[in-house]
Amino acid sequence: MYESTFNDSMLYFIVGCLFILLNVKLNEKTTSQASTQVGSILSVVLLVQGIVILLFTSLCTLNRIYDLGETFTYKLVHGYVGAIMGYVSFVVPYCLFVLLKKYIGGNSFLKGAKNKLLFLIFILVSVFYFIDISTLIFQNCNNELISFSILENLLLLMPVTQILFYIMCAKYLHRFFINTFEGSSASKKATLIAEILFIVSPIVATSFSWIYAYPICFAIMVCFVFVVQIVSQDRSVSIDFLTGLNNRKKLSRYLKRLFEKPAELDHNLNLIFIDINDFKSVNDTYGHNIGDKALMNLSNCLKKASSKYSCFLCRYAGDEFTVVLKHTILNSVDEYIKTVEFQIDELNKSGKLPFDLSISIGAVQYNESISNEEEFIAQADAKMYEEKQNYKARKEKQESPQFDL
Repeated sequence: MYESTFNDSMLYFIVGCLFILLNVKLNEKTTSQASTQVGSILSVVLLVQGIVILLFTSLCTLNRIYDLGETFTYKLVHGYVGAIMGYVSFVVPYCLFVLLKKYIGGNSFLKGAKNKLLFLIFILVSVFYFIDISTLIFQNCNNELISFSILENLLLLMPVTQILFYIMCAKYLHRFFINTFEGSSASKKATLIAEILFIVSPIVATSFSWIYAYPICFAIMVCFVFVVQIVSQDRSVSIDFLTGLNNRKKLSRYLKRLFEKPAELDHNLNLIFIDINDFKSVNDTYGHNIGDKALMNLSNCLKKASSKYSCFLCRYAGDEFTVVLKHTILNSVDEYIKTVEFQIDELNKSGKLPFDLSISIGAVQYNESISNEEEFIAQADAKMYEEKQNYKARKEKQESPQFDL
């Protein structure tokens, strides 16, 4: 009776999850946002997992109705479908780790000795799993006594490794949630709770039994993809279409929320304005396509520079960009600006643009004399304009003819 109820419930549950995933795929919009990219690829993996779980549950239901459990064909098909279901569940956290590593960390999943070791562990566990599970399936099909030798006990590596992958996701998942929910109505506390639930629930479920682990882990991943899509669609109206950064409207909303919460305001809050030098000359000389390319390359430099920081990036207007940054001992504003300048130097060395990109940067630290977001923006803009005037003065001095007396 319990098995019948469980199988029926699982069927309805999986069908519902598949409808959610199909809805996500049908309504997704192609953007350069990291959250959208991760959600899109992960939803495909989850669709495959959902179909396999649905097939496995359907086989269990057919066995209950037609009593197929003793036939060789049923044992073989049921065994391998169950094996694939277990393996896909094992692959999902590693797939998530790879996606977060690429789109949030900005690195290949094979970069570094630690990541290569993780990949080797993934391959070895996969090989051992299919060798072991095939042995067990054929023993069961031939009605042999199933012997759990040392090799079969290696199956225990599967849940242990799965937990390891969830733990490895934690670092990048924190930044992913910050980037995804940044400027949204979700509070920091709610974001933190989501992170804890996402990491802890699969680990706890996997530690108990596959009966609980598969539906719980699958449901959490489906909720993850669904929430990411909703937030991404909400953010799309506040995203600059060219660079993928937040737009001016989103910056105003973000700063306004900060000024409405005095607890969020302290002297560690900084607003940075960045402007491309001689951008009009770039458009006049090379055309607007190259100008757009310069804007996109600068936005990429800002994204790379911000990978280790908790920043709010924005294309303010034209060739003006803004960064809202919390100053810390380890991640200071000066260090951030140096990182941006380093990324610009690397861009110029790469030859991606037919000219050397040059920028002016102005930064303002919050103080009690700033009463609202408009004043904060105005002061940072004025500071950047001052730096821009200094750049023009230096350029005119260099270009003016020098006479020896």
